[in-house]
Amino acid sequence: MSTQTIVSIRYDAGNETEAAIDPNAFKRVERTEGSVRPLSKLADEYLVRGTGEWPAPPRDNATFNGLIAARTIIGEDDRIRVRNTEAFPWCMICSLKIFGVDGNVWFGTGWIAGPQTVITAGHCVYHQHNLGGWAERVVVVPAQDDDEQPFGTFESHSFSTTKAWKEAAEASRDIAAIHLAEPLPEELGHFAFSDMPDQKLNNQRVNTSGYPRNKGGGNQMWHGRDRICQVFLEEIYYETDTEKGQSGAPVYLLQSDKTPLVVGIHAYGLRPNTGGNSATRINAQVFALLRHWVGEKPVN
Repeated sequence: MSTQTIVSIRYDAGNETEAAIDPNAFKRVERTEGSVRPLSKLADEYLVRGTGEWPAPPRDNATFNGLIAARTIIGEDDRIRVRNTEAFPWCMICSLKIFGVDGNVWFGTGWIAGPQTVITAGHCVYHQHNLGGWAERVVVVPAQDDDEQPFGTFESHSFSTTKAWKEAAEASRDIAAIHLAEPLPEELGHFAFSDMPDQKLNNQRVNTSGYPRNKGGGNQMWHGRDRICQVFLEEIYYETDTEKGQSGAPVYLLQSDKTPLVVGIHAYGLRPNTGGNSATRINAQVFALLRHWVGEKPVN
């Protein structure tokens, strides 16, 4: 098992608290327990699983913005709009309205990991330039579809991110948790997530669903699917199309029993010399960190 720790910073009512999270302090499991329900008919059609080469689209249309693109459409945009957002597993994906200290509003995506915990990208809760530091507040809307908010809206209570993201803007640690002021409805459920070995990620067909700004102004859910093309210790790359507003979206596999399993948190578009858009990989350190954020207690 890993001996490396990862440092979490929790921001609550203007106060910051640090905690070093040791993966060895948690009971060893391959995955957390998530909600298990039959897929909706549409999800059964849209979600992909298994391995295999997909036709490689041309990358001439990839959009760059310096070294890191905020979004990348690889070849033709083949994302599909999700309209039955109340169905499983779409209901566990949330639109985020992020308020900076200057009053400006930004948009992102999050996914439900626990009764009062939504996981997203670090830059959705802390960004010195865009937000002026920590977000003032975040409004979380599960399963939003245009003006429809079938499960209501939920306010943030506090935030957590990594010390490496807050102090050094380290891209591989660009992850965060939104701790809610009240529990989410039990009927929504929550995603399982896992620290998977390289051989179980390489060339896997992968899904990502979120709320892009360029389609519906961040109020419509769109789903992309393709394959993982590169696997590294702290990041995974995939050919699934993404745009601004999808930061924080779950990157998930469909298991043989058709249950979704999150393996990464989408953060960036295509970067030079990479094969696709990228997510922070749920490795051993991140796996322990997410379990800590959800509220699981160490066994040691």
